[in-house]
Amino acid sequence: MKKIVFFLSAFFISFQLTAQEDAVKKIREKYNRVNSDEYFYDTLCARTTLAAIGEQMTGARFFYSAWQSNPETAPYTMSYRLEKVEVAYNIAASMNYQIEYLFDDTEKLIFYFYKASGMWDNQEIRYYFDKEKLIKSSVKKTLETGEQIDYSDTRNFKSDDLSESKKAQEKSKKYIDHFQRILLFEQIEK
Repeated sequence: MKKIVFFLSAFFISFQLTAQEDAVKKIREKYNRVNSDEYFYDTLCARTTLAAIGEQMTGARFFYSAWQSNPETAPYTMSYRLEKVEVAYNIAASMNYQIEYLFDDTEKLIFYFYKASGMWDNQEIRYYFDKEKLIKSSVKKTLETGEQIDYSDTRNFKSDDLSESKKAQEKSKKYIDHFQRILLFEQIEK
């Protein structure tokens, strides 16, 4: 009986890891495709000056696909799908941040990338999602002490990764909403 339970447990874990590896592979393929193909994109840029900090810039690029909704009956009606958002911002000259959100064909977040580099924070975080569930985390950090933290998980996620991945999913929904507003903005004068 113990052998059967062990075998079934090993089989289930092996099957689950293979499914996760396949999902991560598909995510990487889409990421490479979005980065190499010529997608449409809109760019937003905001510059502000803050007291005791100086100039701060935030920029976002919304990559999307577009196609005729119904070429036979309404050839000028288009449909749009958000594929990826790239966000970059700085805090004066001391910190730079780069964030990326990659979406599936239903505009659900499938990949999140966060990079901070500068005086007091240096890290890279990657989260992979399947059906809105975290399936892989990869984190590289250099602490102020110089200590390096480098790990990758596919099952036993740290509580920080679970909470931060949830925040990433919530933020991604805000970018999707903003993308819809960009499409409306384009139609104001037309």
